[in-house]
Amino acid sequence: MTKLASENIYSHILDHSFHSKLYESGKNSAVHQLISAIREDRFVHQESSASGNETIWLKTIPQHLHLAQAIKSHDLQAALKAIDEINDYGFQFAHLT
Repeated sequence: MTKLASENIYSHILDHSFHSKLYESGKNSAVHQLISAIREDRFVHQESSASGNETIWLKTIPQHLHLAQAIKSHDLQAALKAIDEINDYGFQFAHLT
């Protein structure tokens, strides 16, 4: 995702895969199904929409990397910070549309 983002390319497929792996690792199928349904509506159904612009999510790629690094190093505070930053961006964007 980081390599593509450096080329100004966003892949909702890679993003979805990243998040799916996180949810699967939590072993909570209800959360995984819920988030997958939300992502399906938010990304896949809007992919063909004239107003859909995936590149808006490029700004969250550094936080995705920070999240992965925090998980790998078992740094709960850093992981929560990255999640909050990703969610805050999404919520701010949702209020603009």
